[in-house]
Amino acid sequence: MYKAIPEILPREISDEQQHKILQVFSNTLEEFVNFGTHILDWDLNHARGGDEQLPPMLLFRNFLELIDSISILIKNSSIDPSKIILRTALETSFGLEYMLRENTEDRSMAFLVCQIHKEIKDLKKHDPNSEVGKRFRLIFKKDVNTKGVNLPTPDDLEYKIKYKEDLLLTPKYIKAENEYQILYKNKERNPNWYRLFSGPSDVERLCDTLEIPTLYEVFYRNLSNSIHGNDILHGKIVEGANGKCEIYQIRFPKEAQSVTSTSIVISMRTFDYYIQKRAPQLNNNFIEWRKTVQNRLEYICGHEQIMIIE
Repeated sequence: MYKAIPEILPREISDEQQHKILQVFSNTLEEFVNFGTHILDWDLNHARGGDEQLPPMLLFRNFLELIDSISILIKNSSIDPSKIILRTALETSFGLEYMLRENTEDRSMAFLVCQIHKEIKDLKKHDPNSEVGKRFRLIFKKDVNTKGVNLPTPDDLEYKIKYKEDLLLTPKYIKAENEYQILYKNKERNPNWYRLFSGPSDVERLCDTLEIPTLYEVFYRNLSNSIHGNDILHGKIVEGANGKCEIYQIRFPKEAQSVTSTSIVISMRTFDYYIQKRAPQLNNNFIEWRKTVQNRLEYICGHEQIMIIE
């Protein structure tokens, strides 16, 4: 069995000071997630209404899971992959704020309708008689990786598709479904859920609507290269002592503080907004909890560079 080459992938953090700092970063994010679970638990136990209540809670749950994942990666000095997750957490936070700001029921149902349409499209890919299924089979046959592989048709496929199509026509869903069909007829075949009811078309416009363009420009846009695999040069190479280029090791902790501080800022903002809209009874708990982590927040989010890496 091969072992990783330590100069390329050091699995153990040899610098004790770096290890301690990364632990502080990770533990602080864990504190946020821990408190967030209490917010979610309160909301789940005070459930009201019907299907329209699910999207805000599921988006908040997803946000907590993403921040929790970042805390795990930072603890192990895996910083670049955490940027990918942080970008998703930002987009989740933006969507959640948009959903809760106003017209929450319509926007929640828009979320569900778009999700159901995606599920129907995925199911129809397995239907050899549908147009989607026929196109998918042509693509499948052209792929060199799927030669000789049969594409089975599930026995209950027709029932699953019909169940979801019928659901979209029920009184609870029909208003958002009509909005979806308007966009579909106007050639917007895969709209974001927030596009329904004359909403923004993409994340940039979403942030403009929320009046947070700086969060988009400074944080979200800068993380885009990581998600698209374009950020393979920045911060990865350096000129060595012999004049040759050297590649930084995997699990390089240089940007751990900036990723952690951004995660903290967006988490605090998301918690505050969610509590205002969904769990105002927890506001005093939030204020008291925030006091317990204030020193660490000032330590991490201050301008001073905590971890100096040459």
